[in-house]
Amino acid sequence: MGARLDNKLNGGELDPLIAERLDLEKRYSSCRLGQNVIFLPQGGFSNRPGLAMKARLKRRLQPVPVTSSQVTAPVGGRPEALFDAGADEFKTGPINSTRTNILQIDFTIPQPVTFFDVLGYSGSVSGKAADELLIPAGLGLEYSADGTNWSGFGHRFNITNAPRSRRFAALDRTEVTARYWRLFIDRETDADVLSSLQIKSLEVFAEGDELSDVMLAIISRSNDDTYVLPVTDHSIEVFRDGNWMSSLPVNIDSDMLGQTTSTRSLSTLLLFHTRQAPRRIRYQGADHEWNSDIVEFTNIPELSTASSLDGKSGPMMSDENGWPGCGAFWQSRLFVGGMPAAPGTVLTSRIGHFFDFTTKFDNEVTRDAGMENTMNSDEQEVIRRIFAGRHLQIFTDVGEWYISNRSIDATQPLNLVIATRNGIAPAPRPVFVEGGTLYASAGGGVIRDFLYSDTEQSYRSESATLWGAHLIKNVCSMAHRRAAGSDEGELILIVMDDGTAVTMTMMRGQKVQSIARFVTAGKIRSVAVDQRRQIYVVVEREVNGRRDLWFEHLDTSRLLDFSVKYHIDDSQGHIIAYDDHTLITGLDHLNGRNVWAIVDGSPEGPFGITDGQLILRQTDVTEVEIGELPDMRLQTQPIRDRLPDGTELKKKKRIWRLHCALLNTGALNVRVCDGPWRTVPVDRHDKMRMDVPLMQRLFSGTVKVENLRGFYEAPWVEVHRPLPCPVTVTSLAMEVA
Repeated sequence: MGARLDNKLNGGELDPLIAERLDLEKRYSSCRLGQNVIFLPQGGFSNRPGLAMKARLKRRLQPVPVTSSQVTAPVGGRPEALFDAGADEFKTGPINSTRTNILQIDFTIPQPVTFFDVLGYSGSVSGKAADELLIPAGLGLEYSADGTNWSGFGHRFNITNAPRSRRFAALDRTEVTARYWRLFIDRETDADVLSSLQIKSLEVFAEGDELSDVMLAIISRSNDDTYVLPVTDHSIEVFRDGNWMSSLPVNIDSDMLGQTTSTRSLSTLLLFHTRQAPRRIRYQGADHEWNSDIVEFTNIPELSTASSLDGKSGPMMSDENGWPGCGAFWQSRLFVGGMPAAPGTVLTSRIGHFFDFTTKFDNEVTRDAGMENTMNSDEQEVIRRIFAGRHLQIFTDVGEWYISNRSIDATQPLNLVIATRNGIAPAPRPVFVEGGTLYASAGGGVIRDFLYSDTEQSYRSESATLWGAHLIKNVCSMAHRRAAGSDEGELILIVMDDGTAVTMTMMRGQKVQSIARFVTAGKIRSVAVDQRRQIYVVVEREVNGRRDLWFEHLDTSRLLDFSVKYHIDDSQGHIIAYDDHTLITGLDHLNGRNVWAIVDGSPEGPFGITDGQLILRQTDVTEVEIGELPDMRLQTQPIRDRLPDGTELKKKKRIWRLHCALLNTGALNVRVCDGPWRTVPVDRHDKMRMDVPLMQRLFSGTVKVENLRGFYEAPWVEVHRPLPCPVTVTSLAMEVA
């Protein structure tokens, strides 16, 4: 007896431990393998977008030794003060020329330099208000091989009368080797005359050989002004729309990044680690003007018997007792927690004064005062995350809490409520999805959905990844792209510490939680989503025999990974036309790799890349995308002896016909089990000219693939994309005999 089995394919890849539960409805909408696909909540799947290569991130930094004997100060100041933390700051004499050299460094021999940091510099002009601009783009840096011919190094930065720190880096992000360096001020004739310039310290770095850990942070001033900040060893780089803007110094080394957390408010980002005072990153008026400094907390409460761990005394936050491990902005206050000396205590700042923790004014508690609250628990709990969800939520190493107060008032007790007991993994940041908070539980092997129940008037914390539990282990990074419309699912990206990753499509109202593997030729290390729903990842790849971190954009306009796209109008000379061919350059990162090219909408390949170049047979090329083809494939669940409707099948079964419902699809191959591949006929020879580029003749409709051969006890179908093109399969029906 024959039968037809329809699979709506929106259940995601199913854990093998559940796959043989023939009584589960979920089994018949799921698959045994889903790789490089995005499941659609309505049913079916599409290919995931390609990864656009944006930049190589820096490896671990190595200090370049600088001594005061190598530094001269033409307009005054003691060079020793730049390298002695206990000395008075470096201070010049008056600066009234249009061009003034402040410092000159002679390394004696050429030294490689990646970053040159000027920390805590400010100008002095009498009668000026605090943080007032004195000289726009006035501070610059130059280098020279011979002391005669000089070249600029990086941006020029504003000078104000408030201390700020800046990192000079080459505009093309390369390392420069030179013997002579000089810091100068360039001012217009009508600009303020500085009575002096003060500098706290100088630091110089070169890039080392060891790979750094990485985390991605986001700062969004508005939907149009959003920045992605990869944080690596002693460095933060700023990208806007995938383009590098600036670099910042930060005293966080690679080994600290796995325990570093962040919170943000508009143009300010705070980085927390228990070993040092929080680091503040601030936008200061231009894409390249960013400041990095240490937060100075005031009026810090003293440790008490209730809050102190191991009987320590003194301020609850200090270099001796440690600093908060996490924090969050909420109701115009800053909440911090996880201090080593008081791990279960939450400190709350004054309203509108984020770094002031005054709890009383003239021995009186007012509603806007700061607060100190220690969790009442029979276990010693360490606060790992404070997160702004439906309530202000506090995640510890063993439990999940929330503050039930709707309005935070220091004259009223803070109601800390324990909801569930799972604990949170320290590295990945939770994400807020459809009214619930998704977080990685302690151990990193489960993503839980911390969801408030109006019926129970409390939270529940159930597994959101039960169906694909075999793909979740040691989660280290997580991000969420919100749905743009009612027909689109929420997309969660989850990264594991072994470099694997998955995507999860979620639509809570339709009970859709569909997981797919995210696979590329490298190890995925971190992921972030900005305010405009753009997804960025960091991938560890081997290029030219060396492993590096690469900053990449999951670009919906791309089909290839690690890809570049050049257009003849803005190719910067990378498209070179000849009479009988076209040469594409700028492909050094793809050396030795098998790549495809999409040439004016037509896929070509695969090719091998040598010397960063590719020769195309086409002439008059307008646009080309070149990169690696993601291996997109899906395998259905094996068909057993009984269908969901009760139909009995033979022990040996044959899938002899497939019905493929497609939308805007360029090419597709199918096979049964390990049988021969069959091409799905989408070309429509009778209706379309074949000389039209493939991207302009994508197919929508239902096609049949017939006369499939082979008898199997548990047959399944595999779908594969043979070349770079869009693919959307809305349903797949199998006729079985």
